[in-house]
Amino acid sequence: MKLNNIIGSVVMMGALLAGGCISVGTFSKVELRRMPVAPVVIVEKNFVALAEYWDEHAERYFIDLTPAGLLTLNRSDGLAEIIYGKPSGPFFGMIELHRLDDNRTEVRAYATKGSEKPVLRWRDQLTSFP
Repeated sequence: MKLNNIIGSVVMMGALLAGGCISVGTFSKVELRRMPVAPVVIVEKNFVALAEYWDEHAERYFIDLTPAGLLTLNRSDGLAEIIYGKPSGPFFGMIELHRLDDNRTEVRAYATKGSEKPVLRWRDQLTSFP
């Protein structure tokens, strides 16, 4: 029992030293939407153009050697989701692009504690789209 506690402490300490903090993801997008990390921004661009720009230019991250940036584009609903996480979860962050009209998009960013940096970098990239 004591050996298990020591091993667990060493693993946790290594994770803290390597990443600065431990982030726990969620398997629920609804839960992520309760974790905004930045104010909502209106961008004077079409949501499809923003999503395609992100897909072509975004810095890519990996979780356990799996690509962690996943784009879902639903043109008929006027919504694009960019997920920071694994395809089937857990999710650590999300950006939503909501079509307001043909030339304006609402950008919302969410992330679990400790996972804000990639999401905020992507958000900054989208809000500074040329």
